[in-house]
Amino acid sequence: MRTFPVREELRRRTPSTNLLRRADDDHARNYDDDCRHHHDTGCDRDNTHDDRGPANSSFADNDDNAEDDRAGHHHGADHDERPLGTGAVDNGLAYHPSVSAARTFADVLAANEAYADDFSLPGLDGRAAKGLAVLTCIDSRIKPLAMLGLQPGDAKILRNAGARVTDDVLRTLVLASYLLGVNRAMVIAHTDCRMTTASEEDVHAAVSEAGGPDTRSLAFLVTNDPEATVREDVRRIRSWPYVSRLEVGGFLYHVDTGRLTQLC
Repeated sequence: MRTFPVREELRRRTPSTNLLRRADDDHARNYDDDCRHHHDTGCDRDNTHDDRGPANSSFADNDDNAEDDRAGHHHGADHDERPLGTGAVDNGLAYHPSVSAARTFADVLAANEAYADDFSLPGLDGRAAKGLAVLTCIDSRIKPLAMLGLQPGDAKILRNAGARVTDDVLRTLVLASYLLGVNRAMVIAHTDCRMTTASEEDVHAAVSEAGGPDTRSLAFLVTNDPEATVREDVRRIRSWPYVSRLEVGGFLYHVDTGRLTQLC
């Protein structure tokens, strides 16, 4: 049976509201009808056809949307069909059943086709060739391999918000140390990190203001002293008996210069 995340979210938030359930069920049926029409006619949602296939058709639609925007014509707010990666949103939700999976990931799937056509890493060993594990932040300005002069296969890369040493990071380091050839680890925080510019309360409030749920049961592990936090996290790894064979260092990456500073 097909599931609809938006429907489940509505039911979670208002479990006793039958009106919302009926409205959302009607929306789901309309979506299924639309899918059947799409399958029967071979047409895109706007009834256009492009012989290049569904992935390229979505890019053609994107170009059309861009032309419409430049001309001052805008699509209805309730029916923005651009891939989500290009900025389309729906009531603050990351997924909506009216947006097809093909449109949601069309850009990255097309890029993967080009990548696979020129793929040069078959048979690459899964062990870390340089014995290195790198823990850093999810910040998109950081290129872990490039900034350390590494190539695919050289290191194990772990990322989370703030580059924090969590229980999951420790668990992963055990596996990397004993099974994947890792004998040294770098903990790399960075300047201008969102996790160092606000309190936990501020982050919870920001999530709520962005349309998210109440996240006060979660710990985002923010800090107002990133250098001290790196040292603390390095000590946590060094003192954990399951990874006693690891050599561990703490670093700060400067996003405006690309340089690393060793802290410990």
